[in-house]
Amino acid sequence: MTDKQYINRVMHHLHLPGDLRDRVREDLTQDIRAALENGETMEQIIDRMGKPYHLATELEQNYLGECAPMPKGKKFLRVAAIIAIIASAFSLLSNGIKMLILNSIANEAASIGIIGGADGPTSIFVTTTIAPMWKIIAQPALAVVVIVAAIIILRKTKR
Repeated sequence: MTDKQYINRVMHHLHLPGDLRDRVREDLTQDIRAALENGETMEQIIDRMGKPYHLATELEQNYLGECAPMPKGKKFLRVAAIIAIIASAFSLLSNGIKMLILNSIANEAASIGIIGGADGPTSIFVTTTIAPMWKIIAQPALAVVVIVAAIIILRKTKR
């Protein structure tokens, strides 16, 4: 990889305002030229500086500090993950609440099915149980755990 290719790849991954991008490009060009003049090969320079993506991330933090903007792809994935976590948690929670309500009125809402006719045997099917108690308790508890885990993850990844 040539010095121009390396710099272009770093700039591709760099998310800085225009004036800072120009300054980074100039600084990086000067550093690489100085290293080449001192006898380093391009491979040695890349090994020392790191992969373009990692160098770009480090430069963003150096130039902007902790307020470096998050790349658009990461923002989209983060929002999609948040939506998926919230949707699954509310699904679990609503299903658990529904099961609690149905279990509390199960005796009154029992179903009776009668199959048979005048000339044959008659079968009677009676259903009274909605779900085992552990499922009724586990679903809302799991929803709460998912919501708490999402909050913890979001606080740790917040920039």
